[in-house]
Amino acid sequence: MEKRNQMSDLVLAEKSLQIEKRIVNSQVYQTANQIFLFYSMPKEVNTKGLIAQAWKDNKKVMLPIAKKGGKMFFVSYEPEDVLLQSKFGVMEPQKDSSEEKFPQEGDLFLVPGVVFDKNGGRIGYGGGFYDRFFAQGGCYKKIAVAFSFQVMEENIIQNQFDIKVDELITEEEWIGGR
Repeated sequence: MEKRNQMSDLVLAEKSLQIEKRIVNSQVYQTANQIFLFYSMPKEVNTKGLIAQAWKDNKKVMLPIAKKGGKMFFVSYEPEDVLLQSKFGVMEPQKDSSEEKFPQEGDLFLVPGVVFDKNGGRIGYGGGFYDRFFAQGGCYKKIAVAFSFQVMEENIIQNQFDIKVDELITEEEWIGGR
């Protein structure tokens, strides 16, 4: 996190744009009807440009809403929707679980995190929201987005509840397929 926090806004924007271009030029993006992703917080890979591009490309955008007890669900996010900061500090659409959307095979599902390894290991922000969501199952690929300095060469030690991502995209490479 320290390296991310020390990154200038210009470098963050450049690296985020490189990641966005990798995603938009990929077959998985081009064939996806729905994009499940997160609304970036400061110093994360910036997803705002990707969201705008997805709308331009007539793709449905889904954002998460986190609830007490580590529960998380996804809802559609339209250009006219208002986002408010949750108690977890994340910007979320103001919708309820009756509008919940589930990823399907062929959808693009992008995952945030703090540290990753090249074998899909992931350390998030400690709440277990994504691990609990992934534990529900589904036939979709979990693709993490991160800056290259967030990727460790050695495997991350994980516990029984940690669920690996299938692929990882940085500004330098796409690890695990395309």
